[in-house]
Amino acid sequence: MNPSSHGPIIALIRHKHFAFTEAFTVMYRSPSIGKRREHPGIGYAFTLSVFFLFWLVGSTAFGETPAPSVHWGSLAFPDQYSTLTTGLTLNRFTPIDGTGGKYDSTVPNTMGFNMVTFSWTQHGHERFEGWSVNVTGGIGPTSNEPSEFFQNKVIHQVRHLPPVGSVQPRQDTDAMIDGSITRWFFPNNILFVGGGFSLGTIYQEQFLRAGIRRLQITPDLYCGDWGALSFRASGLGRFSVQEDGAVMHQTKQTSRILQPALALGQYTTNARGEQYPTWEVELSATWDSGIFVNAAGQSRKQFFWSAAFTAGPVRFETWNDSLGNLSKTDFGPTYGATFTIDMFRVLAMVQKD
Repeated sequence: MNPSSHGPIIALIRHKHFAFTEAFTVMYRSPSIGKRREHPGIGYAFTLSVFFLFWLVGSTAFGETPAPSVHWGSLAFPDQYSTLTTGLTLNRFTPIDGTGGKYDSTVPNTMGFNMVTFSWTQHGHERFEGWSVNVTGGIGPTSNEPSEFFQNKVIHQVRHLPPVGSVQPRQDTDAMIDGSITRWFFPNNILFVGGGFSLGTIYQEQFLRAGIRRLQITPDLYCGDWGALSFRASGLGRFSVQEDGAVMHQTKQTSRILQPALALGQYTTNARGEQYPTWEVELSATWDSGIFVNAAGQSRKQFFWSAAFTAGPVRFETWNDSLGNLSKTDFGPTYGATFTIDMFRVLAMVQKD
């Protein structure tokens, strides 16, 4: 696609720009990438305090994953039903692979983002029927562990791959906040279109997205106490405009994501009339035109796969940049994982008992 054709879309997304983006970036800007802070104890105390606050918020109340997960390969769909989740999300970037090959980008150091997260999605049912809003946030220490352990001692052990070294791991606290609004169409919220933003220390982003979510493609295969068993298909197209952050000093101006997904699960309806999975296994593939650039300013296109598992209020998802013969890389945005608990579902289970 000709870059000049993005002009009208970029202008549309930037029409309502967030004035505090630059202030947020400067406030959290790291004094150096390779060095620790002068008073690490104060930073860690602050981080733990915010962790505790996020946990309280989540505990008094399937959420969306916080940035940068979407550009690491995670599912990028909006929530189809109201949720309030809390959990842990990991994302790892390595500039080299196990054989010493280098990722051609302007990011020279290893980064392991470890974020305690919360995500709240609310669907309107009377005054704003067909609309939903989401707020997702994450904060945590960026360090070499525990993502290096999972990469070298778990994933590479299973796949019999050489371990990947670390290059000047970033040691700091990073945070991201995401917000979005979505318009849903047809019964069970099958079709959606919407947009939102991400801002924080890593990068800044405004995006538009549209697609289908959990379209039933088979008849009910079985019906039981947990709902009806069926296969469901999803698909998403996403266009975004990026700006630099304290971590990523050079990002591609625009990015495009295509993501098909296939799920098998049992689905039922909650008290609000929203259909949701009692259990579900979902697999997806992602093509990302890339937010990382090389020294010449060219974007690094990526393929990813993702696998998500839902059982009651608990959800686990993992994603990776190795996708069969399409992509066999093991550097750059290499992998990530998230583990969350939906407190709305927990509360409903307690009230039912």
